[in-house]
Amino acid sequence: SRARSCACVSLSKPVSNYTALQPAPDDYHLINGRLDHTFSTKHSIFGSYTNYTNDLIEYPIAGNPTIPDFAVDGHIYSQLFALSDVYTLTSTIVNEFRIGFNRLSRIRDPLTYKGRYANEELGIGGTIADRFPITRGVPYIDITGIERIGDNTNIPQHNFNQAYTIVDNMSIQRGSHALKLGFDYYKKGQNTIFITNPRGRMNFSGNVTSY
Repeated sequence: SRARSCACVSLSKPVSNYTALQPAPDDYHLINGRLDHTFSTKHSIFGSYTNYTNDLIEYPIAGNPTIPDFAVDGHIYSQLFALSDVYTLTSTIVNEFRIGFNRLSRIRDPLTYKGRYANEELGIGGTIADRFPITRGVPYIDITGIERIGDNTNIPQHNFNQAYTIVDNMSIQRGSHALKLGFDYYKKGQNTIFITNPRGRMNFSGNVTSY
């Protein structure tokens, strides 16, 4: 599926008194799969899988730049898997075993100049981009009265989350008594890249030089 919208940016500065209409494509794809199988009256399984991808151009996280080259290239990747096995051991004992996995990746990079070593081209050294190529792009340059250029100072952002679950439950019925026992294992991991001002930031207001 594809959804399209426009991000509108209005500037109040006297020099840049205009409005920019910018395309903001939002393309997403969703795949679902499910399996139900009964081996016998005592044994059945259930499984499901979901895969979601979303590719979009983001303006708010980029600081709503008027120049579209400095928007953010966003991606969302998600996977979800579940499997359940139910087995009736006797008329009074039922066991259920479940495993699950989910993973979510949220990636934001410079839209146009990802990986470009603009700092070196401009002679701007001493930044994080000198050591880590993943943070390269165009440094943020803001001149009073002129629309800013450069990728926003909070980009790139890479976030990876994953979780694993294993559950086993046994239900036992004895007359008017019901007993349920089992175990639950859960593991979660998160890996994040979030760096502020990796390419540096320059502001020219004229307060010192009057230019």
